[in-house]
Amino acid sequence: MNLTTQKIMTKSEISEAAARRNGLLAGSVLAVIAAVYAVIAYIVPLALHDYVFIDTYTNALPDPRSDFSLRRWVAFASIVRCEDNGRLANILSPVSTLFTPKWLYAVITGCVTAALVWLLARLAKGDKPGWQLLAAMWAIVLVVMPWRNNLFVADYELNYIYTGVLLLATLLEAERAAEGKIGAAETAAACVNAFLAGWMHEGFSAALVFGVGLWTLCVRFKMPARWWAV
Repeated sequence: MNLTTQKIMTKSEISEAAARRNGLLAGSVLAVIAAVYAVIAYIVPLALHDYVFIDTYTNALPDPRSDFSLRRWVAFASIVRCEDNGRLANILSPVSTLFTPKWLYAVITGCVTAALVWLLARLAKGDKPGWQLLAAMWAIVLVVMPWRNNLFVADYELNYIYTGVLLLATLLEAERAAEGKIGAAETAAACVNAFLAGWMHEGFSAALVFGVGLWTLCVRFKMPARWWAV
């Protein structure tokens, strides 16, 4: 009896050690991804798109200035809405170019890119992804994402990388809602996230709505109310 108990405890300890090791390796993969893309984001210079929004923000009021001003930002947002496309990503452009140190924005962008890979792996597996899946998903991302299309220009990062993370988080929350795994507080947070994701980029939003709509038809509209809310 004692030997049996000892064997069970030993197996449990081995399982826990393996879980810790896998967690450490998964964290290491994400740390490498974050570091690589932080360096890329740091060395990529500002581009024409960034300078256009800097100029628009600076001249949004009669007295041209580049320091932070809520009044100037509201005026800038109004110009973006009237003359451009009203995307939240573009309205937030001064954050990426004027109000955040380049090194800090690069670090944040690296972490957001790692989060993008993690969310892809999480949605693919439906559970906590291991390091092998994370590495495989990173390899896929390296192949399919349009890196040559100015993806790490400051404003483009907001439009695509940050938007991608918000949209994938929306999908994850919708999945959890469909499985009845979220409470009222998480539903409210998911709805706010979904709203921001939709506002960030209308092109991404259209693809999301199409995919979710197709899935809705496949399950014959049999989803709980919290899924519909998200």
